Amino acid sequence: MNINKTLFWITLISGLTIFLIGVFLKLYNLTSNGFTAGRYGDIHQGMVTGFSGIFLGILILLLSIWTYRNYKKEKEKFDKME
Repeated sequence: MNINKTLFWITLISGLTIFLIGVFLKLYNLTSNGFTAGRYGDIHQGMVTGFSGIFLGILILLLSIWTYRNYKKEKEKFDKME
């Protein structure tokens, strides 16, 4: 039960952070460039724009809502057992 609560807080904070970074990038018309490692260890250059930051932030916030609902369901089951 506590893992769901912890996962909720982690996804909420990271989702809000990524969303706000995306809004900042969109407002100031900036991009973030960098290198990432691929699945097999090869290196690629990637770019995050304002739209992609906002999009990723919203996806993580939706994941946060899902984990919160799971936490509440588990809490109800646990409370019924007592």
